[in-house]
Amino acid sequence: TQPLPFLDENQQHVVNIVSQSESPITSDSIAKQAKLDIRIVNETLALLTIEGVIKEKNGGYYL
Repeated sequence: TQPLPFLDENQQHVVNIVSQSESPITSDSIAKQAKLDIRIVNETLALLTIEGVIKEKNGGYYL
């Protein structure tokens, strides 16, 4: 995956985890894999979803 220029380290990490998941992944799973606080993950996911970097469906995130 190409790093997106406007992403900070946490955002890039979250995008990488989502991109490596074969099926939509929950924020809990992302937080565990990224070893990040769930609040940071949720904020990051919200931002990335608004930006159109990732998509969300039924609580699962995917590219």
